[in-house]
Amino acid sequence: MSALLNYKREGHGAPVVLIHGLFGDLNNLGVLARELKQDHDVISIDLRNHGRSFHSEEHSYSLMANDIIELLEELNVKHPIIIGHSMGGKVAMKLCDYDYPIQKLVVMDMSPVKYDTRRHDNVLAGLNAVCQQTPKTRGEAMAVMSEHIEMEGVRQFLGKSLYNTGEHMDGALTSKV
Repeated sequence: MSALLNYKREGHGAPVVLIHGLFGDLNNLGVLARELKQDHDVISIDLRNHGRSFHSEEHSYSLMANDIIELLEELNVKHPIIIGHSMGGKVAMKLCDYDYPIQKLVVMDMSPVKYDTRRHDNVLAGLNAVCQQTPKTRGEAMAVMSEHIEMEGVRQFLGKSLYNTGEHMDGALTSKV
């Protein structure tokens, strides 16, 4: 078995698995988790190369789906409701390729089609610039990103995943971009 994904588990009842989108982490669907944990066992997951989960040079929907199945098997979760947002929706749909019993599948903000348009090149450029320049403070990292990412809200969203290593700012997003 490979390394397990980072996750947060809260509540009691039927299992619900929340899968975040690209550049996100397990906190992104927190509004849903807060409501669902009242009567469900909510498992919020950090996908590989996101949040506090392990980093790998390998990154695909199939691998991410397999990571989720390994975690659910380790946690002995049976027949979960799977909720995926954006890229997490693609991962959720990929779970259907495996012989793992899912009760329901909910996909938000994603269609079961191939997307040919590259929409995140500026985000990747900004994150790569942060990696290369290794800023010492969050403010410095945000300034580096602003050279590539026009929208303040996008920079703020990405900045949530940065942390200070003691020497420079780093994050789940910047170490494997």
